[in-house]
This record gives sequence, C-alpha cells and structure tokens, in this order.
Amino acid sequence: MYKNELSLEQVVIANQFVKEKEYWLDKLQGEIEKTYFPYDFPGNNESRQETRNKIDLHFSEEIDSRLLSIAGNSERRLLMLLAAGLVVLLHKYTGNKDIIIGTPILKQEVQGDFVNTLLILRHRLDAGTTFKELLYMVKQTLVEATENQNYPIKSLIRELKLHSPVSGDENPLFDCIILLENIHDRGYIEDSPFNILFSFKVEQEKIPAHIEYNSTLYSEDMINQIVRHFQSLFRHVLFNLDLPLDQIPVLSGDDRRRLLDEFNNNETISIDFNTIVDWFENQVKKKIQYLFRVPGN
Repeated sequence: MYKNELSLEQVVIANQFVKEKEYWLDKLQGEIEKTYFPYDFPGNNESRQETRNKIDLHFSEEIDSRLLSIAGNSERRLLMLLAAGLVVLLHKYTGNKDIIIGTPILKQEVQGDFVNTLLILRHRLDAGTTFKELLYMVKQTLVEATENQNYPIKSLIRELKLHSPVSGDENPLFDCIILLENIHDRGYIEDSPFNILFSFKVEQEKIPAHIEYNSTLYSEDMINQIVRHFQSLFRHVLFNLDLPLDQIPVLSGDDRRRLLDEFNNNETISIDFNTIVDWFENQVKKKIQYLFRVPGN
C-alpha cells in the first residue's frame, strides 16, 4: 500500500489546519483519475524493482529565449510556463481534461522536517481553453497550493479514500513531477514515489533539462518521443499564446514524415494534414485502450 500512515505530529497538524483542509477537499472533489503517460510495460507495475534512467531534454536557443522572455526572467513564472506545457502534453497523450501533476515546495531558508515536500496541481480543461488562459489557471493553482501547503497530503489521501490504479506503492494523485532547480531542492522529493520527473534549470540564458523515468514502465523510445513532442509543443504555442488547446500540435517533423509515409504508402497523393493528426491521435487512443484492456474482454 502507498505509505500514508500518519505520525502523531501529522494528526495534530491535520486537526489544526481546518481552512487548508477545506481548500483541498474542495479542490479535489469529484472523481479523481490519476494522470500518467501510457506505459510501455504496464504488466511491470506489480511489486517491481524500480530502475530510473535519464534522457536529456534540450530546447532550441530560440525557444529558451522565448521562454525566458515570456517569463520576464522570473523563475516562478518560468515554472508556470513549463508546468502549463506539461499539462497540455499530458492532455494530448491521455485525452483527459482533468490533469494532476506534482511539484516540490519552494526552497526553504530553514531546513527541517516539513509537513509536505510536494504540492498537488490539479487543472480542469476545456477544449476551447487557450494556452494563455491555462497559464493564468496554473498561476492561480500554484499560488493557492503554496498557501495551503501545510495540510498533510497523507491525510487527504485517507480522507478521500484514494488508492493508486497502478501500484499500491505509488502516490494515487499524480505520477509526473516538474522541478526547476533554481527554486526547488531536489532533496525534497528523494523519498517521494513518481515515475517521470521533468527537471529544468536556468543557466546562462539557457534552460538545460532532463527527464528521469522509471525504466520498468517506460522504454527509451517512449521517453524520446515525449521529448520530441514537448519540444514541438513549445515551438508552436510560445509564438501564439491564444491558441486553443485542441489546436496545439505536438507532432515533430520526424513524426509528420513518418505519418505521411504510412498514409501515402509510396503513392503520390495529397493528404490533408489535419487528417494525419486525427489518425495519429486515434492510434494513441488505440494504444492506450490496448495497454489498459481488461483480460477476457
């Protein structure tokens, strides 16, 4: 089971922070569906020995510059931009309009035992939501989560009777964590269960990054695909913030060429690219349905 046993101190804290409890119960009301990228090896989620690998994620100089410009050189606003991009990417991969990710609390001047080291960021989307509107949503969510970070997540999980659909050893609320090293302390999440970590750092006008992932669930090819789609997403949306989420493309140039080859089947014909995107999304949905099918059905 996910280790949500409460210490005596956490029980006392949970009873003290009534306002924070009301906020989280309201924020997490309704059906909760854990958000995660489709697994390559879903059968490995039963009592597995976790192995983490790492793949670099580099944006172009143009994208780095644009991200820093929109963020106004504010690291917190940059985190909001990157988190919004991750929310869109998860939405594209899952088709879900209710996306939950995690992020560490901000670095604290005084170190010690914190009630929580992670924040829950839940976003409910509409097809017509623009990326700019999502940015405002992410900002509000992050501010509110920070203001209410002192209520124990373990108490919430108990209160909401949540369990992970993947493994009893995992957090039932989120699977992906986003971290910006300039304002976050990696040590805060060392004991936290996650399967994908998006880690960024601002360094001399560049934003070097990497994805750390559980290789018992994901293949290197899958993570490389996620990297390409994340890069492609920002190439399109950062220069048109008013683009609705359902119109944000994520396919890379290589993906487009591959899909064109499959569509054309060596024949010279004219293809509507929207049809290709629809086909791609349909393939993703079929893959998800296959991975999560119930045996015998």
